[in-house]
Amino acid sequence: MPNVDETAIVTVGIPFLDAENYLKMAITSVFAQTLTNWHLILMDDGSTDDSLRIAQSFSADPRVTVVSDGLHVGLATRLNQISEL
Repeated sequence: MPNVDETAIVTVGIPFLDAENYLKMAITSVFAQTLTNWHLILMDDGSTDDSLRIAQSFSADPRVTVVSDGLHVGLATRLNQISEL
């Protein structure tokens, strides 16, 4: 698992599965906040659409971490993984 910036005031976790129609909007809403000292964890749950590609398109920003293992294990598992990070 990747390391998360512990100096960030807020960490936002977005688990997603086949969310290509809404994921970009959700991610850009985090970027639009007035607080800039945040970290965003994008956790893929085995998407089969373009969701992972969309998430990865934001990974150039050092505040963004994209995690994907290619498996579909469910929301509860992904939320637990986000909290572990």
